[in-house]
Amino acid sequence: MSEIDVECVVIGGGIAGLTAAYRLREHSVVVLEGSDRLGGRVQSQSRGDYWVNLGAMFVAPEGPLAELAHLPGVDLNHLTGKAILDIKGRKLRANSPFDLMVKAPMPVSARASLARFSLRLGRDSKRMHKKGTEGRAYTDLLDSRSAADVFGVSGDARSIVDALSRSWTSAELDEISGAHGTAYFYLSMGKGSHIDDLTFPTGGSESVIHATAAALGSNVAVQTEAIVRSLRSENGIVHVEYELEGRSVTVRAKQAVVATQAFAARELLSGMPPEYIDALAAVKYGSFLCGGIFTNESGPQVWDDYSFITTPGRRLEAIFNPVSVMRKGPDRRPGGSLSFYAGGNTARHLMDATDEELIATWVPEVAEVLGCSTDIFESHVFQRWPQAVPYWSPGSRSSARVLRKSPTDTIHLAGDYLGYPGMPTASLAGHNAGNSVLTRLSA
Repeated sequence: MSEIDVECVVIGGGIAGLTAAYRLREHSVVVLEGSDRLGGRVQSQSRGDYWVNLGAMFVAPEGPLAELAHLPGVDLNHLTGKAILDIKGRKLRANSPFDLMVKAPMPVSARASLARFSLRLGRDSKRMHKKGTEGRAYTDLLDSRSAADVFGVSGDARSIVDALSRSWTSAELDEISGAHGTAYFYLSMGKGSHIDDLTFPTGGSESVIHATAAALGSNVAVQTEAIVRSLRSENGIVHVEYELEGRSVTVRAKQAVVATQAFAARELLSGMPPEYIDALAAVKYGSFLCGGIFTNESGPQVWDDYSFITTPGRRLEAIFNPVSVMRKGPDRRPGGSLSFYAGGNTARHLMDATDEELIATWVPEVAEVLGCSTDIFESHVFQRWPQAVPYWSPGSRSSARVLRKSPTDTIHLAGDYLGYPGMPTASLAGHNAGNSVLTRLSA
């Protein structure tokens, strides 16, 4: 059995774990990743000038993730182009996700339902964020009910909100709590939230992963395909045992960061206080099915200046045109790429489909929405995420407060389940865990 001594061991090589390692790069660190690649649910593929994102896409304008997104090798762009709602064969342009909904062709009753939803969303968000016991009590009240119950939308309005819920949270409205849904929808649709506020890396979100890994320096060792079997803390020292290429390795460290999804953290921390185990068990995950198409068209297309197309009522929730940022000026390069997604029950129903079945199911719908022939679709790629985005079910979010503190003085948590899910939250959690480690190391 091999043995390694370091100041900190980081379990998980996604954006949370890599951010923690980057924060600790002046110290001896080993990062253990179980798969054969870094990045976790941040994944993209490229073909020549074009790329598709098959997981998390957007970065934050400030904070730890913004710092990583400005490392050499990352080219940032603001999302440009039109946000489109495709409903009942009609396409509607709007400047923000909420505008898409209120301008949709639908009965007066559905518009009224959306108007009430908008007012309720703003009111509830404001009350949730009040300081002290009042804000916490109202959050707990919303947490006790489902988002479907709290939002109260129905009919055509419900189909639009359902599609947005699946594409943003990877879950159904009746699965997520009212508090989780309110915070998530207001963050995406509230006052000042517009499509051109979104920032993403040209060439794919995975470029942030590669840039961060390259910037870790010589003090940080990164090991992929490292299967962690156990973690324990004894006498102020963390012991991690993992398998690599058929041999057992033990890491002894002063500190540890567990930067995995909540269910994996729960298994590793089985010996921790019960309240942490219960809180981690309360974190649920929705499903995402992601697809990408590389196209071979020779000239301009109708969708060149589209950024997003939301597609309620279909077997996919959204189509994203990542290369809309390149469609500026008169010189339009041949070819392109498109990403498309399904979440929640839509994704679950297709999760076991083969690539050939997905091509037969999805590709004609993409062509129908875009109004083009499938002949220009040159190649396809799919990524299945059975456990994609964390969410809190009704009655469970209050347990998240337990996870705000480290379970021990030597073990710290990091992951997107520690806030509102996404790359910014995961990176911030990794940064905060790194700060906690630095505090302990300097004590």
